[in-house]
Amino acid sequence: MLSKSAVVLVAVTVTATAAGCTSSGSKPSPSAASSGSKTSATHLPTQKPLPAPSKIRNDVELRRTTEITSCTSKSGGWQASGKSVNPSKKDVHLTVTVFFTTTAATVLDYATTKVKVPAGGDAKWTAAASFAAEPNMRCVLRGVG
Repeated sequence: MLSKSAVVLVAVTVTATAAGCTSSGSKPSPSAASSGSKTSATHLPTQKPLPAPSKIRNDVELRRTTEITSCTSKSGGWQASGKSVNPSKKDVHLTVTVFFTTTAATVLDYATTKVKVPAGGDAKWTAAASFAAEPNMRCVLRGVG
């Protein structure tokens, strides 16, 4: 059984949600404009399917040892290069995942690479993907594991 405060909270949430979904004016919203509109459609980049977040290896401690040092275009796509450091006394094998995003943070593609980092040393890596990239892209370190 719900308490009175829980019922009030649910009622307020439902009312606020419904109010946020209705138009307060008589003009149609831009997304409701008719197909005869004289404005051109906004360019929407093509996105490739991404792995489920739970499928991307990501360890906070290992991630702190890895950085992206460059993010550049390549023939037919984009690439990120970086360096991983290993302060431990044992070699470590890392899987590095990088998302390639537009300047508006839309993920268009991703790449995964594996790197062996020697004990007490560092290793450089590159992760690249072939896709229809925008003129300006960003590289986001998504996971290290």
